[in-house]
Amino acid sequence: MPYLSSSEKGKAAELAIMSALARKGKAILVPFGEYRYDFVIDEGDGKFSRVQCKTAVLKKGALTFYTASRKDGISHGANYVGEIEYFGIYSFALDKVYLIPIEVIGTKKRMSLRVDEPRNRQKGRIHWASEYEV
Repeated sequence: MPYLSSSEKGKAAELAIMSALARKGKAILVPFGEYRYDFVIDEGDGKFSRVQCKTAVLKKGALTFYTASRKDGISHGANYVGEIEYFGIYSFALDKVYLIPIEVIGTKKRMSLRVDEPRNRQKGRIHWASEYEV
């Protein structure tokens, strides 16, 4: 894969997420202007869901992503509670898309989705990537 800047990775992830949802029959609406969400899913019956896209890094059997804006490795910005309904996550390493309700994440600044069994055999408080895969 060629080198991509953070901005290019973000745009590629956004397109991958929209494409995966469109293949599932979802209608995607793209806003004009700057908002705290990247696009909207028209769920039908007058229901709309705002989606904020992020990329995830695969490390030690888990996909990790930040839920706030970051610059130079430092989190900026408030959480997204009340401003979005979902985080759309894309993994370049797995070429997979995940859709996670904001209620699952809440005010956390970072979250992990397990792909592999944890080596310490932990069973509780694990969010399995497969549960959120599109």
